[in-house]
Amino acid sequence: ACDWSSDVCSSDLVAMAQEAVRAVAEDARRLALAREQLGRALSAAGRKEEALEYFAEQVAHASDKSMALVELGNLHLQLGQPRKALAAHKQALAAAMESASPSLHAAQLALGVTLLNLNQCQAAIPHLELAALGADPKVCARAVSSLGTAWVRLRRPEKAQAALTAGIGRLPQEAPERAELLAQRRSLPSPRPSVKSQIGRASCRERV
Repeated sequence: ACDWSSDVCSSDLVAMAQEAVRAVAEDARRLALAREQLGRALSAAGRKEEALEYFAEQVAHASDKSMALVELGNLHLQLGQPRKALAAHKQALAAAMESASPSLHAAQLALGVTLLNLNQCQAAIPHLELAALGADPKVCARAVSSLGTAWVRLRRPEKAQAALTAGIGRLPQEAPERAELLAQRRSLPSPRPSVKSQIGRASCRERV
């Protein structure tokens, strides 16, 4: 029999307990990953209401809480629930900033796009500008495209052109997203310097 008061047996007990904790943690990680994959599969299959349940549960277990909240908010947006998406994306940004998450730019993009969806163009612009600085070409390109859309809605095509030009310059030459941004820039309405920015803001209702 082992005398647990001895240093040897106590050391063995600690080692066994540590191994048990590691095993449970690994199982939890695998379960979280499996639930995340199932949620994405359900979403891709059009079963978005079911997917929503998995993504909501995933937030509590995800290693990157911010990205889980981004995906949850995106799903709310796809379901026509922009207010719920806004709440999730605000939480995603807060979580990313708190943990210095690598998904910070993705969270900025998600919040900016949701605000744009709600016609809160002016509020969306700072988030989209920060998202456009990200290293991921896809995140950068979508942020720049959304930024162009926001400025056009505010009837500031010169601002849209400047944003698109800067974004195109940041993307690698081989990035396929460059062609889409170039096409968007070509489709911009001609700038009209005499039109004051206040006139255009009527098309973008800013809500508190």
